[in-house]
Amino acid sequence: MPFYHILPHTTRMASQAPQLHFVLFPFMAQGHMIPMMDVAKILVQHNVIVTVVTTPHNAARFASITARYIEAGFQIRIAQLQFPSKESGLPEECENLDMLPSLGMGFSFFNAANCSWQPVEKLFEELTPAPSCIISDMGLPYTIHIARKFNIPRISFAAMEQRGSKVSQNNLILSGSRHRQRIVNIGSCLAG
Repeated sequence: MPFYHILPHTTRMASQAPQLHFVLFPFMAQGHMIPMMDVAKILVQHNVIVTVVTTPHNAARFASITARYIEAGFQIRIAQLQFPSKESGLPEECENLDMLPSLGMGFSFFNAANCSWQPVEKLFEELTPAPSCIISDMGLPYTIHIARKFNIPRISFAAMEQRGSKVSQNNLILSGSRHRQRIVNIGSCLAG
């Protein structure tokens, strides 16, 4: 049985030019997943192919959103990886921080979230078109290894709430072999 499952997408444009393909890795917590899905929506609206890598439980939380975008013809896919909760000493099917029975298990959850290298490497070998860029949550540093192995840029995503305000600030940290590190604030893109 494969470690992942990719939900289908449809083609929006029959363009012959190669399209960008961004692979997004949200951390498995609602305060991280919601802004990352906002980034996915912005990217697909600019004719970028997007694959979101997450777990089956977390994919189900965004099924209606992704279904609407797929029905509208946008190229968005969800790649579902099995989360090693049981192997990491967590309750079975514990795939999101809000599912932890106690915050004392947070460190185990973080470690489990960062031990998925091999299934992701296999996924990357099979994705078509080949990924152009990774956007990963800052809580998933193992994706640095994936970006280096496949020689593609990685953007580190940090979602931060400004207390006392309805606006959240979202930063992308651009890094990679061809890029100097720089921070891009995308809060204004998401406000509209």
